[in-house]
Amino acid sequence: MSAPTDAELLARVASRAALIDRLRELVVDVLRLDLEPEDIEPNLPLFGAGLGLDSMDTLELVLEMELVFQVQSARMEADRYTLRNLNTLADLIETEGVWPISTPA
Repeated sequence: MSAPTDAELLARVASRAALIDRLRELVVDVLRLDLEPEDIEPNLPLFGAGLGLDSMDTLELVLEMELVFQVQSARMEADRYTLRNLNTLADLIETEGVWPISTPA
């Protein structure tokens, strides 16, 4: 397997940035948070001292991600690591979900 080209690397970085932006929007919209999506740093913990999400927030977020990205909710619930922050959610979506989301023509 050959090393990725610069164009492939740039495309991968752009795709990841778009996914993080989409996750920011999803978290703010679904959980009706009183902040701007760009205020959520990719490594900010979603629970505890970070955003302070609770179990009801988790359920809402998991169900929405299942619908939007077709990620199995059982996978997210079984491994709390995947719900740590936006980057861990993005990792899961890139490996097991649907991204980028195609739109009908």
